[in-house]
Amino acid sequence: YLSNHTDCENSLILELAWGAGDPDEDYRKLQMVLVELYNDLVEEESSQWDVEKRKWRYGITSHLKEKNKNLPEELLDELSEVYADFGYPEDMEPFIHYMPSSDGYNPLLYSKEENINRLVSLFE
Repeated sequence: YLSNHTDCENSLILELAWGAGDPDEDYRKLQMVLVELYNDLVEEESSQWDVEKRKWRYGITSHLKEKNKNLPEELLDELSEVYADFGYPEDMEPFIHYMPSSDGYNPLLYSKEENINRLVSLFE
């Protein structure tokens, strides 16, 4: 967003961009940004909020993919943190290293590197 809106002066967006804030406080800030965008309070359990959280999660995971493009283990570790931070969304389960495989894949039959590559491929 900031790359496309270099003149942005919205303090909430700028604070969110710096990251490393308290997740509850970040949710409040994000909700206020959405109020500004939609001119209405977005309820946390609404479908509109779910769409916004999904966009947020996509942005975070895309950043992690770029940041860790040569560090697949670190990528998987950080993805598992995002998985937890966003309330364990089902669509992330296939590439979370500590979740059991749902497609009959047996990781014991493969090397560590093969298992890591498989999870990264599932993420991509």
